[in-house]
Amino acid sequence: MYSIVDVETTGGSPKTSKITEIAIFRYDGQQICDEFSTLVNPEQPIPPFITQLTGISDEMVAGAPKFYEIARKIVEFTEDTILVGHNVQFDYGFIKNEFESLGYPYRRETLCTVRLSRKMIPGKRSYSLGNLCQDLGIVVTDRHRASGDALATVELFKLLIAINGRKIEPEYSQIIHFIKAHNSNFNPDLVTRLPNKTGVYYFYNEKHEVIYVGYGKNIYRRVFLHFKANNKARAIEMKNAIADISYEVTGSELIAMILEFTEVEKLQPFYNKSSTRKRKKSQDSINSTNPDNNYFLIDQGRNDTEYSVVKIEEGRCAGYGFLDVENIGSPELMSDCIKPFEVNLNLESKIQTYLKKHKVQQIIRF
Repeated sequence: MYSIVDVETTGGSPKTSKITEIAIFRYDGQQICDEFSTLVNPEQPIPPFITQLTGISDEMVAGAPKFYEIARKIVEFTEDTILVGHNVQFDYGFIKNEFESLGYPYRRETLCTVRLSRKMIPGKRSYSLGNLCQDLGIVVTDRHRASGDALATVELFKLLIAINGRKIEPEYSQIIHFIKAHNSNFNPDLVTRLPNKTGVYYFYNEKHEVIYVGYGKNIYRRVFLHFKANNKARAIEMKNAIADISYEVTGSELIAMILEFTEVEKLQPFYNKSSTRKRKKSQDSINSTNPDNNYFLIDQGRNDTEYSVVKIEEGRCAGYGFLDVENIGSPELMSDCIKPFEVNLNLESKIQTYLKKHKVQQIIRF
């Protein structure tokens, strides 16, 4: 059973925007069995360009239910189904974020009709829903409205199933089969319980020894890819050795990178390639300092009430920590929150490389 979904929103990011409309069609592979659609009061203004695109205005959603009022219905309606959408991670990301704000971990297997279309119908000029449906002769009514786009996705999915000649299996189910075939000691539920948040993850063997440490913007997706991708002998060997997984949410990708680096240096996991296996190399690189290069890097924290803080002192990374939002700006409080490293590490080049490609929220000099 599939739940084919589309949402309209106040903007492009689940972190700052909210759902204004949702439509879900339960589909058994042959026909629509049930449907649920409603406008949603986003509890924030709808930007004029969004109203122009979707036709959904503040006046239209003023009397609509708020998300928490329909949350139970969505959970029950999509239970034991695979969530399907055109660029499903967009819809799924918004739905998960709404549930997260309510303290509920919403998790469903997903299928993306964009990815399926690229695989099964190659060579199209565009894989946007409008252009793809036009090329395939699928009629779309109420474009950029949840119900119209979800119905168009139903028709597209129906065509993809016909091309495939069998039930389409989500990626995760394929990974579950791989895990069960190659590693009977590993519980696949350990992967499904991982958060879609930025942080560091740890793989353990049967003796509960750490055999690998990694980081990613999305812990769940990053771990999932370990099982999906890379068929090199060493990668397969590692996958077969995993007996347990743990993680630490950092919020900031910079903190995740630093934590992963320090954990690899400290734990020396068998399947990591340590950049400083020879400790002397790190020690030598630390000898050069710059007394005029003192600053804090301020980035997002693990939740909305805190920021992450990295301290650079005399050109060297002195450590990192987390601090309440209202205390950012006080050099004393920012210094107090810093957790120093247990050993001297050469992190400066990694941090500078990161800063060339990414922006942090603030740089405060002292």
